[in-house]
Amino acid sequence: MSEAKDSMDQIFTAITSTANALAKMVNATHVFVISDMPCNKVSFDVPATFITTSSLAKGVSEELRDFLREGATRTFKANIIAPALNDFALVQDVATAAYIDDILDGGYVLGVLCLSELSSIVVCDVKQLATVKTIDKTGERVDPTVLKAVLRLALELGREGREGKKVGTAFIIGDTNEVLKRSHQLILNPYKGHSEDTRDVKNRSHWETVKEFAQIDGVFIVDEKGVIISAGRYLDVNTKSIELEGLGGRHMSALAVTRETQAIAVTVSESGGTVRLFKDGIETKIESSADLLLLLT
Repeated sequence: MSEAKDSMDQIFTAITSTANALAKMVNATHVFVISDMPCNKVSFDVPATFITTSSLAKGVSEELRDFLREGATRTFKANIIAPALNDFALVQDVATAAYIDDILDGGYVLGVLCLSELSSIVVCDVKQLATVKTIDKTGERVDPTVLKAVLRLALELGREGREGKKVGTAFIIGDTNEVLKRSHQLILNPYKGHSEDTRDVKNRSHWETVKEFAQIDGVFIVDEKGVIISAGRYLDVNTKSIELEGLGGRHMSALAVTRETQAIAVTVSESGGTVRLFKDGIETKIESSADLLLLLT
C-alpha cells in the first residue's frame, strides 16, 4: 500500500509540474486539478481550482450540497459526483460550468487528472466549447449575463427540484413582443405590477420566488435585460413537425418559438433535471456534470 501511494505521489508531482509548465507555455487562464488525493497544496503560476474526487455515484445529497457551499472559496476543494468519469468530457463540463459562473471568460484551460486508474492533462479552448459558443452567439439578441443567470438558475432547479419534487419549466428570453404575440396566460400573471428590480432574474435574491413559480404550468417570459415579464404562460406555436425523442410538449414549444422568433429558450426537464438551450430551433444540451462548480457558489 505504501509503495503504491509513493508511486502515485511521484506521478502526481510529475504531472502537476508538467501541467504548470504547459499552462505557462500556452498562456492558460486557469488550471483545474481533479484528483483522488489531497492536492490543494500544489502551487501553480496561473489561477487554479482543486477538486478532489471521492465518489462517482450520480446525484448530490442535500447534506453534501450544504457542505460544499459552506466550504466554497475561489480555490475550490470539493467532491465530484458524476455519472461517469471521462477525462475529456469532464474537463469540458467543468470549464463550461466555470464559464457560466463567470469564473472564466475565455482562453485555454488545463484539466489535470491524477487518479488511481488514469493520469492525464487535457488542454481545452473555452471559446470552442459548444455551450460557450452558443452563449456567445446570443450576444446580439440578449445580454450574455442574463443568459448565464438563467442557466445557473435552471441548473439549480434541475438538480434540486422544489420541495423534494422534480420540476420542469422553461425560460423564453428576448424578442418579447413577438413571444407575447405567440402565447397567452394560463393563470393570472404573478409578476404583474411588480417593480423591475423585483423581477430581475440576474438578482439571486429573487430566485426562491422564481423556483416557487416554476411549479406552475407554463413558461417564464424574460426580456433582453433579464426582467421577468410573466410566469405561467402558454406558448401558441406549431409543434407538429418537431421530433424530440423522449421530450414533451414544453420542450417542443420552446424549440418552436425559437424558430419563429429571435428568442432564446432554456428548458429544465422534469424527468431528469437536464437543462437544454434552444436557439433558432437548434438544441444544445447542458450535460448533468456541468453544474458541479455551480453547486459551490
